[in-house]
Amino acid sequence: MTLILGTVLLGLPSKELMAQFQWSPRIGINAASVHAYTKNKENLDRDPNYLFTFGVSADIPIYKRFHLQPALMYAGKGYKDKEGLGGTFTAKVDYIDLPLHLLYKSPLGSGNMIVGVGPYFSFGLGGKWKSEKGILLDDILVGEKGDILLKEDGYVVESMPQYLYGKPFDYGGSFVLGYDVLKTYSIQFHAQFGMEEHKSDWSYFHPDEYKKNRTFGITFGYKF
Repeated sequence: MTLILGTVLLGLPSKELMAQFQWSPRIGINAASVHAYTKNKENLDRDPNYLFTFGVSADIPIYKRFHLQPALMYAGKGYKDKEGLGGTFTAKVDYIDLPLHLLYKSPLGSGNMIVGVGPYFSFGLGGKWKSEKGILLDDILVGEKGDILLKEDGYVVESMPQYLYGKPFDYGGSFVLGYDVLKTYSIQFHAQFGMEEHKSDWSYFHPDEYKKNRTFGITFGYKF
């Protein structure tokens, strides 16, 4: 990413760069869920959890209608399971997202239609879980809420209220579709399809559950 941005900066005259470069604070909502499955690839139904996302993005022209859009975002992710062990189970996980999109802009009306694709990289900070009722694992009552951990494979959960969501690092493909109004206001719909496989764990209790993050959302921005 640094190499790409450096090449772009060197390839444009400074006055032209200053005239065309824009940055934008962004805020929106994620419909966060997971593609969950067993070891035998049996699908497990999960519902979306609606969470905030916010941060900042840049708009860097590189060639005619093509632009680069790197971003630094806080992203709420996770899922909701209406058939959890204690009724409805909700997981909210805090991530720092670094998406990098290659955008194509096509003039439409008073602005530009935007289509973009690229990778995203995320680092999980932790989170919280809660259950409609107390979760009972064998004869142990775990409780109705607790912390979410993000650790590498092989980590041993020491306390039952702690739920191991998976690894801290996540990555995948990202897509955007949006519209810039008067080159100032921006609305973008985004979709992320995680490629990192995460394994759940509750201390000595090891459910047959694997998952990959899935996120759909919308953000609004104002360009400077």
